[in-house]
Amino acid sequence: MWLSPAYQRDVVGLHFTWRSDWRVVEPALALVERTLAPFEPRPRWAKVTGLDPSRIRAGYPRFDDFVALVERYDPRRRFTNPFLDRLLHH
Repeated sequence: MWLSPAYQRDVVGLHFTWRSDWRVVEPALALVERTLAPFEPRPRWAKVTGLDPSRIRAGYPRFDDFVALVERYDPRRRFTNPFLDRLLHH
């Protein structure tokens, strides 16, 4: 469960339903993320985030182990997408 936001720590989950309007969502998301920053949040996978990929990677202690598994079992990147490419390889 290396990629669980709850890996090796207690968590509280906050879930929002966003409008399909990025102009409205982006500033609200930025405010939420700034407010939660002191708590070192781990965004849930496949959810909207404005956090820099390096910040996301830093929040998961076994992230490099996961990247090694991806490279071993999916060298052709068949099970990836632009979000994961940016997160895994930058």
